[in-house]
Amino acid sequence: MKKYIIYITLMVTVIVAFVVVLNFFPRSEYSELERRELTKRPAFSFEALTSGEYTKGISSWYSDTEPFRDLFMTLSMQVRQWRALHIGAEEEQVTFVTGEQDPEIEPEAQAPTSVVDPIGPISPISPISPIESSTPDFEDRAKITNNGIFIVGKAPNARAMMAYLGKGGGVGYARVVNAYREKFPDVNIYCMIVPTAVEFYCPERAKSATLPESATIDTLYAHLLPDIHRVYLLPVMAAHASEPIYLRTDHHWSPLGAFYAAQELCRVAHVHVPQ
Repeated sequence: MKKYIIYITLMVTVIVAFVVVLNFFPRSEYSELERRELTKRPAFSFEALTSGEYTKGISSWYSDTEPFRDLFMTLSMQVRQWRALHIGAEEEQVTFVTGEQDPEIEPEAQAPTSVVDPIGPISPISPISPIESSTPDFEDRAKITNNGIFIVGKAPNARAMMAYLGKGGGVGYARVVNAYREKFPDVNIYCMIVPTAVEFYCPERAKSATLPESATIDTLYAHLLPDIHRVYLLPVMAAHASEPIYLRTDHHWSPLGAFYAAQELCRVAHVHVPQ
């Protein structure tokens, strides 16, 4: 019986503590994690009260401005990572190709200024900076959920994107592609890494919550064997970013984005390019 009393006392203490914190501690006004001003408390008026807008606004304000908001969101994301199922070996150390010599990469694996492709010249290695959003409704603001998803803009032009964390640096993938090259020496092998929407549409104030995918792509391509054909999509997709090349509520590209990628693959492979 004693253990039940201890358990009930502990749970009541936790609940009371949350009630005190959520109702009597200072409300949050700005989120460093989401890089945005939080919802303001609505002004009272009988018209807003009778229409229901006041109670709706109070509900939004209360849920959006809880004390220690960023701390609780960070803790929630960390708990989700702890609960994740990890299978296999430890993740490799992240390495990125930069303009200077990287001590973690052997000299011959450093990214060259250009790549000599056996079937002809292809695009040079050069990091592509993410372009600014072309959707005015984004207003340079983004909400990040507890699973690393950006919710940007307003309906009907809202966009959902996943933050890129850069785990692994792409080196493991390069080793797999190299293994195919060694296993099938007489087969043309093409490597085409597809950037996601966050590389092109992430608002400036939310960029601290994600990493540039261009660094990983350059690192991966630098670790490929010389006779593997690299297909660079960053400049291609950036040139068409104002078009609907990515689905707005999904991480996949649209048929139009896939078409532009297919054009670039055809160009690298020296086959007929569809128009």
